[in-house]
Amino acid sequence: MHRLLILALILAALVGPAAAVAAPAPPAPSSAPARVVAPAVFADDVRAFGAVMSRFAEHLRAASRGPAAMRRGAALLRRDLRAVGAMGRRMAGYRVASPDLERRRRAMALLLARVATQGNVLVDAALAGDDRRTRAAAQRLVRTLAAVRAAMGT
Repeated sequence: MHRLLILALILAALVGPAAAVAAPAPPAPSSAPARVVAPAVFADDVRAFGAVMSRFAEHLRAASRGPAAMRRGAALLRRDLRAVGAMGRRMAGYRVASPDLERRRRAMALLLARVATQGNVLVDAALAGDDRRTRAAAQRLVRTLAAVRAAMGT
C-alpha cells in the first residue's frame, strides 16, 4: 500500500537528519507592536514543538498500519496538528531579544502554520484512500519539515 510507504517517509523526515533546505525568507515585520521576550521563552517553545512532533510521529507510526488504524488515529493526528498551529500563532505574537533567534522565530511562526495545514491535508488524503493526493501532501509536508529543521538550526 503506497500510503503506508508515504507515511513512513514522513516519519523519516520527522526523526531523520535535516535536509539541505533553506528556511523561507521571514515575513515582513508587522506594524503591530509585539512584546519582546527573553531567549528562554523561544527555547521553551521550540522544545514544546519538538515534544508535539515526537507525539505526532508516534501517532503517525500507529496510523500507518493500515486504513483502519488511520481512521482510529486521525483524531490524535489532528489534535497534534492543532497544537502545532497554536504554537505558530503563539510565536507570531512575540519577538525575541536576540537578533539570530528573532530571525528563527519569524521563520518558525510562518512554517508551523504550514505544517498544521499540510498535515491536515495529508490526513484527509490518507483517510480518503487517495494515494496520489497522499503522496503529494506527504512531499509538501516533508519539504516544510525540512525547512523547520533548517530554521531551528539543526
